[in-house]
Amino acid sequence: MTALVTLERAEKSFAGVQIGPVSLSVRANEVVAILGPSGCGKSTILRLLAGLMPLNAGLRSLATPAPRFGFVFQDATLMPWASAEENVALPLRLEGAEKAMRTERARAALSSVGLGDRGAALPRELSGGMRMRVSLARALSAEANLLLLDEPFAALDELTREDLNDQLLALFAQRKFGAVFVTHSVYESVYLASRILVMHADPGRIVATIDNPDPTPRPRGYRASPDYLSRVERVRAALRGEPRP
Repeated sequence: MTALVTLERAEKSFAGVQIGPVSLSVRANEVVAILGPSGCGKSTILRLLAGLMPLNAGLRSLATPAPRFGFVFQDATLMPWASAEENVALPLRLEGAEKAMRTERARAALSSVGLGDRGAALPRELSGGMRMRVSLARALSAEANLLLLDEPFAALDELTREDLNDQLLALFAQRKFGAVFVTHSVYESVYLASRILVMHADPGRIVATIDNPDPTPRPRGYRASPDYLSRVERVRAALRGEPRP
């Protein structure tokens, strides 16, 4: 399958941090997780993939037609004075879409993340998990086919985080888009991703790629399965620079 976006021997340096060379590609219908220590360049790679930062060296290439990117950040970054529906419709408004289309797509996106009845709510009236769902719906409203997620669930409690992991995988299975998910959690990376990229720092680089061919959405009890636990240990070993277990 043709890659939606590819980095080839990409390098970036700024503020004393050196990243690369890094090579990776992201295809439709796959979730790629990136994890590694703070400062290794995980978030920077997201911005390089999206073309938000120039490369110092290497190449970035896109599929034809070019993918539509959707960003989801660690903070929900919602406008506090606007309703959930208005927040979700913002990308469409910036594109100049008519109000009727903005409303239709925003409501559909909110329904897809389980918030179809909360469109009129202000951010302060929503829980942390609900605000992150609004942020995800905002990325979906513009019909993105490549999501870039920068630790979106890091601040949430464990059960809410697990629920959102399941909801995200259900959306991936339904919409067949590609995604790059940055996380510090070994468990989350293995649960979500079909491919896990482990990075080290100084310079930031990919040191291991671990495939996860298990079907998604994950079956009940998957986190206790031998395959899941074995991959968790492989990722842990790669983070520590240990031989593959």
